[in-house]
Amino acid sequence: MSKALLKIHFNFSGPFGEEMTQQLVGLAESINEEPGFIWKIWTESEKNQQAGGIYLFESEETAPAYNKEHTSR
Repeated sequence: MSKALLKIHFNFSGPFGEEMTQQLVGLAESINEEPGFIWKIWTESEKNQQAGGIYLFESEETAPAYNKEHTSR
């Protein structure tokens, strides 16, 4: 079974930096419970008003399932 990378970026008006980290603790903890989730690298660009991440999932089946859930929010 192959692991799968998923990259998601979305428009985000802030907060950024440490304030973003503190505000999104609950979201970070909930992502840990996603089926097949291994890790996430958080991304942010205050200049471009974007946030997101690069995720690693256990399989090519679990990554698209998370992407579908994420984009429906």
